[in-house]
Amino acid sequence: MKISTLIDTNVLIDVWGPAGPLTEWSSSAIISCRRDGALVINSIVWSELAPLVASEAMLRKAAERLEMDREFLPWEAAFLAGVAHSRYRRAGGVREGAFPGFFI
Repeated sequence: MKISTLIDTNVLIDVWGPAGPLTEWSSSAIISCRRDGALVINSIVWSELAPLVASEAMLRKAAERLEMDREFLPWEAAFLAGVAHSRYRRAGGVREGAFPGFFI
């Protein structure tokens, strides 16, 4: 069965940025997910990656090299992100707005 995997911003930073302690793990994770099906990013990941490149064209080319699909954030995912943020706040979290990672 083929599945789609939404790739987190931090995993892409590990792969595209300077070599660090998680570079190899993140690269292996992307390769493994690619074998299982499509790699996907959404508009939140796209916006978080924007400051790391000189232009949107460069980001588009980087995404194309990994053959990543760009998909919209489903309404259900946005709802669950809001629920996760509410739980985070009740547990003592200090961020006022929903943390973008909750949408991924």
